[in-house]
Amino acid sequence: MTVHERLRERRNSNVPPTLSGARIEPIRFSAARTFLQRLDGNAWNIPTTGAAWGAFEHSEALIGVGVIATSRSSKARAFVVVAPERRRLGVGGELLQILVAHAEAMGLRTLACAHWADDPAPRQLVRSLALTAARRVRDKTTVMVLIVPHPSTDDPRGEL
Repeated sequence: MTVHERLRERRNSNVPPTLSGARIEPIRFSAARTFLQRLDGNAWNIPTTGAAWGAFEHSEALIGVGVIATSRSSKARAFVVVAPERRRLGVGGELLQILVAHAEAMGLRTLACAHWADDPAPRQLVRSLALTAARRVRDKTTVMVLIVPHPSTDDPRGEL
């Protein structure tokens, strides 16, 4: 049985499509890891625990995944990968928004991610969502740390 067949039998077809037209829903971590290995090739360094979401096209094909990988040190890494032929449609941004919301619900303060230094797409993605990030480049790899926004409990404006 293939990954797509396993996902198809467990999927909730009642999930409405997002603005990009994709249906985004939780998936098994192992399925996301397989997708990352196939498209990114660097999935060997993904921990085996965390949470994952899949973006499905109307044809039920998996076109992208978003993963928060956690470790015992309470640090979390974020991975967003979209199939090359489905990029620039907003799917990656929608997946990243879900990851940030999940990180906020988990009480995480930061999410770390890595990408090739000469690839401007990750920086553009973070900028398009108005997220705060710090970057460090070393050996052609950029490590980016996203600051997870948390709603302030001390709102000076009061209730509306």
